[in-house]
Amino acid sequence: MKHYIITNRSVLSDGNGEEYIKEDGGEEPSEYLRFGEFDSMLFKVTNARASVKLFADLPSPKRVAATQSGGPIPYFKTDVEKPTDQLSGSTRTFAELYNAMIGKEGGDLLFFVHGFHTNLNGALQSVCDLENHYINKDSPIKHIVVFTWPAMNKLLRYRSDARDAELSGFTLARCYQMLIDFFRALFLKDYDSPPLDPCGKNIHLLAHSMGNRVIENMMIELNRQKGDNITALFKEVILAASDVDWQIFEDPRAFYSIVNICQRVTVYYNTRDLALVVSETTKNAYNRLGKFGFRDCHKVPSHVYSVDCSGLKDQSTSETEIVQHWYYKESPKAVIDIIQVLKGKNVEDFIPDLRTAIPGNAIQYRIK
Repeated sequence: MKHYIITNRSVLSDGNGEEYIKEDGGEEPSEYLRFGEFDSMLFKVTNARASVKLFADLPSPKRVAATQSGGPIPYFKTDVEKPTDQLSGSTRTFAELYNAMIGKEGGDLLFFVHGFHTNLNGALQSVCDLENHYINKDSPIKHIVVFTWPAMNKLLRYRSDARDAELSGFTLARCYQMLIDFFRALFLKDYDSPPLDPCGKNIHLLAHSMGNRVIENMMIELNRQKGDNITALFKEVILAASDVDWQIFEDPRAFYSIVNICQRVTVYYNTRDLALVVSETTKNAYNRLGKFGFRDCHKVPSHVYSVDCSGLKDQSTSETEIVQHWYYKESPKAVIDIIQVLKGKNVEDFIPDLRTAIPGNAIQYRIK
């Protein structure tokens, strides 16, 4: 199955001029973004390098989003009508996704940001896992885009991954602005042609572990550029096993304004998460959102909810059952709950089938 990949990992070239993504994450995160496609079926029988095809990129300097610079929009309505081999980089990615989402097999899109301890191979395996669990007849998800940043598959390099996540967040903010420009070109009126009709499908965000730190720094940059005038792209934002401070939703911290980019935020946490113990003992010993939930639920903005997954005992392997960090894709109960969120189910309608309410407030729940 074809998915899409956006990355600021280093891109290398072999002797034949073929480009490929550096796999180990040992490099510094790039300020440049590259776009391409990922074939999950090919990945299962070959390797990461063979299963990713990078789209050609313009040799010109990086494009700054018009929403940031005030310049002309760098995309056109006619982009979605051209053959894909006439397009490059972000234009090809955005155009192909738009056409796929409005097509007969169209559906919602899940934008995924992975966590630390994840090289390129691990990031692509996570996409395959998401495909297996979230693309089915019971789910609205039909397309996946992964943002993969230069994390390593080494637990002892946590500090390097943390710094790379922070830098990658600023790069992802530029990608966010580019997609806004693309939507402006398609859906706003101009003097030459009428706007296209929206596809009626939704884009959702799922960030896991240290991927939440990428999103934190994306929000810092978007707030710096736009303040409260950020255009919302996502319907649902899912933050799972978040490797960020449990005060992050309190004003003036970065996630206090995350509701500006979506309709609703759902935080999944687990007090038994052993992977976050590594985080707490190796860098800044503050309590993690993904382990304890909100520090003070009364200081959390509206449309933000939390779900306690500490009681889950249904994960697929002994490792995941012990570590309790990958429940967003390894626990059938958590997957069912997340799919219901992605379908837009009202919070009160989860009770009593899937969740119980934690007494004392109206935003905290626990999976049964």
